[in-house]
Amino acid sequence: MKKLLLLTLLSMSFVLSACAPKSMRMVDAKDEVAFVTMYHAMKPAMLKNELVDSKGNWYAPLISTGPEHAGLAFLDRLSPKFCCAYLGEPPVKSFRSMTTPEDDVRVGPWSASLRTQDYAVKLQLAAVTDWNDDGKEDWLVSCRVVLASSSDESREYFLLIADLESPVLEPFVLMECRHMFRRVSVLSDNSLSRFAGAVTVEVEQGQVDVTQAPGRTRHKFDESNLRSSTLSH
Repeated sequence: MKKLLLLTLLSMSFVLSACAPKSMRMVDAKDEVAFVTMYHAMKPAMLKNELVDSKGNWYAPLISTGPEHAGLAFLDRLSPKFCCAYLGEPPVKSFRSMTTPEDDVRVGPWSASLRTQDYAVKLQLAAVTDWNDDGKEDWLVSCRVVLASSSDESREYFLLIADLESPVLEPFVLMECRHMFRRVSVLSDNSLSRFAGAVTVEVEQGQVDVTQAPGRTRHKFDESNLRSSTLSH
C-alpha cells in the first residue's frame, strides 16, 4: 500500500509540475513572513528573477523539506563581515566566535539568534530557490540586528547565499535597511546587481528614500503539489 501511495504521489507530482510556467522558478518559503517582506522590499528583483509573477504569485512544493541544518550553518559557517562594522566587532570567521558562554544563543532548523550585552542578532532562512538560475539551490536569508545602546533602531540585511558547499558561507548583501520608529530607509540596494560577492554601500544621512514598513500578512498556499501563493492582497 505504501509503495502504491508513493507511486501515486510521484505521478501526481509529475502531472502538476508540467502545469508550472517554465519561466517561473520554484520557491520553497521556509518563513512566509520573511519572504513576503523581501518581496515588498525587492519587488523589481523578484520579478526579474522570476520568483513571482506580475500578480505576486509564486510556485512552491506541497511538501517542504530540509535543510534542517540551516540554523547551525548560520552560527558556525556564515561570515558576519557584512555587519561587523555596525556591531563594532572586528572581522571574525563566524557568528558563534562572537559569543561567550554567558550569551543567549538559540538554534532552530531554519533560524539562529544570539543576544549579548551589546546587541541581538536574528538570522532566518526565508526561502530556498534558484536565484541565479544556475540549477543550484540558493538561500535567501534575513538578518535583523539591534544594538543595546539604540533599541529604537535596527538594521535588516537581505542576504543571498549561493555557494552552500563552501566551508565559509560568504553572503551577497541584496539590500540593507534601517528600521527606526516603524519607518524603513534603504541604505543600499544591490538586488538587481549580478552576484559578485558581499557588498555593503554606506550612504550619508538624507540621501536615502524613506518608505513605510512592508506588510507582514501571512498568505496561505492552495492544496496542490505545485502551489500558487499570492502576495497581491
